[in-house]
Amino acid sequence: MLTLTGVRIRPSDKVQYFDANGISLVLGERVIVETWDGEQEGTVVIAPDQALHSDLRGPLAKVLRKALPG
Repeated sequence: MLTLTGVRIRPSDKVQYFDANGISLVLGERVIVETWDGEQEGTVVIAPDQALHSDLRGPLAKVLRKALPG
C-alpha cells in the first residue's frame, strides 16, 4: 500500500509528495529521494501518518533511504 510523505528539498521549495516506501519517517528527518534531477536530499515536512487522503494521480517517486547525519 502506498504511504504518502511530504518532502521539501530546499526551505523555499514547494512540498513534493513521495511514496515512503515502507520506511519509518518522522517530521524533520532528512531523506534521499529520486527526482527528475536525480537523487536529492530533502526534509520530511509531512510525516506518513499525517497524510490521510490524497487526490494525487499516477505513480509517485519513492523515498530511497534516510540521509546520513552530518
